[in-house]
Amino acid sequence: MSLPRVHVLELQASDEDLLQRFYERNPLYFEQVNGAPPRPDEAREEIRDLPPEGWSFSAKRLLGYADDQGELVAMASLVSDLMAPRVWLVGLFIVATELHGSPAAREIYAELERWMRRRGAAWVRLGVVVGNDARNASGSARALPRCAGAMASAWASASTRCG
Repeated sequence: MSLPRVHVLELQASDEDLLQRFYERNPLYFEQVNGAPPRPDEAREEIRDLPPEGWSFSAKRLLGYADDQGELVAMASLVSDLMAPRVWLVGLFIVATELHGSPAAREIYAELERWMRRRGAAWVRLGVVVGNDARNASGSARALPRCAGAMASAWASASTRCG
């Protein structure tokens, strides 16, 4: 399947049902990380979740990549200015299972990176779950452009200058 035409939207609390449907249609990440499908409150928790108390940041954002029917084909959870100005965290990046094996993850991530740069990001930290490789591209560093870096540990994080 090729990359569908998508538009980016910043998800709000009112988009909880949309995000939950996406999670339930694409449970692979949750099964790999938690050993179970997404919980019924998974979207609500992602929308409400913030970095730990005492960590400085300017905003937490959830982006959705919606197809022409308005359904999500990807999502990203972002934190801007995390611990330092212009350092952003991609805490979660999931691409629809039906798009795995296509260029979609790379193309959507490249758009995500451009979106962050337009809003001031100079560095990006990316959390990666090992086992999430190019054959299963729901967010793998190996399936992403050079700016994401390469991961090697069971739970890895990299900082890479973008631009």
